Amino acid sequence: MTEVAEETAPAIITDIDVVASCDYDGASLAGIHQRLAEREILPDEQAVDRGYVCGQTIGESKARGVALIGYVQDNVSATAKAAAGFSLDKFELDFENKKAVCPQGHQAERWNESPVRDSKKIFIQIGWNKAVCDQCPFRVECVQGSKYGRVIKVSNYYPHIADNRSKQASEEFKDKYRRRAGVEASLSLVVRKGGRRTPYRGRKKTSLRFLMLAVGINLQRAVAWLAGQFPKRQRTAALHKLMPAISA
Repeated sequence: MTEVAEETAPAIITDIDVVASCDYDGASLAGIHQRLAEREILPDEQAVDRGYVCGQTIGESKARGVALIGYVQDNVSATAKAAAGFSLDKFELDFENKKAVCPQGHQAERWNESPVRDSKKIFIQIGWNKAVCDQCPFRVECVQGSKYGRVIKVSNYYPHIADNRSKQASEEFKDKYRRRAGVEASLSLVVRKGGRRTPYRGRKKTSLRFLMLAVGINLQRAVAWLAGQFPKRQRTAALHKLMPAISA
């Protein structure tokens, strides 16, 4: 479900689709963007759930003119957890010239690319000379095992992931992303109106039912907005409401 997230406009549902529960969320973005573009309402920015965000979806959405606002997965590798300064983000990766430099200034000797069949994704393996790593005083903090030098495995979409990780800790990013919470209320509303079950078989009939539900919700919201009933975009939790009283 996609809806308008502007502070000065009603939360009109602009797209709704029915997919299998086991489908990957990010695979739906291309269809969503195509339908919105056909109606000339493709947004410049789109706040999405974490399940829609990865390097590939960020890159492909950017090519369609849409900046995805959403959290990418944190780096959970052993070197990142060690926080010794040798995690992936500390390496200089030049994708254009296919060069890489480690935090100690040593250049990688290997940059191997393996295209993924029927996909735009390319797996990249970057390796450093074992002899060079063996002489480095920080080998234990950087390299796991003693058989090879440091090896890094990334995809061609990694620059988008790195850029997103650097932005998602900022207050500006958090302020934009908080608007996404509104669509959860819409999903809850659809469920309360009988959206948990459908009396129809097949995707086409089921999709039509949800489209009719969305039309009804849009009419209610538009009428309420014109009547001057402006909904709050973000609910304040009961505990947060008590905090000022406790502090006083």
